Amino acid sequence: MMESAAVSAYCAISSAFILVTLLEGWAARGGWTLLRVAGLAAGPVWPLLLCVFLLHGLLAPRRKPLLARSR
Repeated sequence: MMESAAVSAYCAISSAFILVTLLEGWAARGGWTLLRVAGLAAGPVWPLLLCVFLLHGLLAPRRKPLLARSR
């Protein structure tokens, strides 16, 4: 049950990214260029990158900036 909910959420987010890419190309009256096709192919990858960055932000150790360290 949990897996199907996760897959459904992933597909919904991925579909939203693909839809935005399609609408941007349609609004620009652009043809089917290589970059547009690559953008559509990258649509399913973006939710994975979003998850990676969110997990990195949550799990990475917090470090003080170099200038803020006291000696």
